[in-house]
Amino acid sequence: MIAGAVLPPPAFGPGRVMNLPGITVTVAEQVGALKRFASASATDRISWDPDPVVQSLVLSWPGGVTWQRALAAGLTPDESIDAIVEAYIEDDLPGGPVET
Repeated sequence: MIAGAVLPPPAFGPGRVMNLPGITVTVAEQVGALKRFASASATDRISWDPDPVVQSLVLSWPGGVTWQRALAAGLTPDESIDAIVEAYIEDDLPGGPVET
């Protein structure tokens, strides 16, 4: 966010809107990260039963989002789902990192 805040106005283009770069991960990859950073027992709380409300919401999300303008402006996506989880643990987890 800080990198985007200091970009010159022309970097945003005529609409002054820019998708931030991101990564694409599956639910299975997210669960794998949870197992690696929390525990296998943490994944026991996951319900795999379909929820029509959640499914309807997710299916309404756009598919092919692009972020070429952000990349051209020097913004970069997170490296992996593990990097995202590590950053959360370091920066945002209440009480700080959990020793395992």
